[in-house]
Amino acid sequence: MIEMENLGDSFRFTNEAKTLSGLKKLKLFFRKDSYWLFKSRFERMDANLFFCGPQKRREFHNDRYLFATKTLSDYRGSGPILDVACGLGYGTRILADTLKTSVVGADINKDAIAYAARAYGNKYCSFKTGDVLNETIFESEAFDAIISFETIEHLSEPLVFLENASRWLKKNGTLIISTPNNWECSRYHRFRYTYDLFINHIGKHFSINKIYVQNSGSMKIKYNCRQHRRLVPADAGNIESAEIFIAVSNKNSGRSD
Repeated sequence: MIEMENLGDSFRFTNEAKTLSGLKKLKLFFRKDSYWLFKSRFERMDANLFFCGPQKRREFHNDRYLFATKTLSDYRGSGPILDVACGLGYGTRILADTLKTSVVGADINKDAIAYAARAYGNKYCSFKTGDVLNETIFESEAFDAIISFETIEHLSEPLVFLENASRWLKKNGTLIISTPNNWECSRYHRFRYTYDLFINHIGKHFSINKIYVQNSGSMKIKYNCRQHRRLVPADAGNIESAEIFIAVSNKNSGRSD
């Protein structure tokens, strides 16, 4: 069982509000990218920057990537990993530096990809602009694992994406995917996933190994349901109060694209 207390501290994550001097914080806030980052923080954030959101919300995002590195230390093969809807790239870099393997971050927003490449690109960590509903952006069976955190609820055709993800994965490749629990639709969220719908959609192309629930511990966020920070296996007692569902799955055996 991967419990919250075993995840450790995220790579590059610090509580800047405490560790930086006032002058350094001011300079960071007024650098070239900062206004754009601050303005778009509700759509995408750099969880390593203090002005992109409260610490609990930034930890909430980083915790998922730490969970993925723990999981893939057992599941991954020798090939590259894909981080779908990577946003600003902080999580892609966590995967690359922790797992010591090639990771590609993909996002439809070219400004996000440009920032990610500047802030987090290195020899293991690269970024590509692309629409995940377009199956041709990657070759078939190109990746050993795909990470997809908070993606499917934003898509007009989530089942198309899941089919594409299956196509891009090698035989028995691993998909680690998450979605909010029953969040209302908004200008950002096109689908409202329940536990049952989440399982149903993933099960069309993948064999589900295990479902986890995650909560941020942010007591002012209604979707947190007043839970403490946690990332634990799903059971009958915590599904309803989960803020996020995470599924660890494998490409259906025998499927070849």
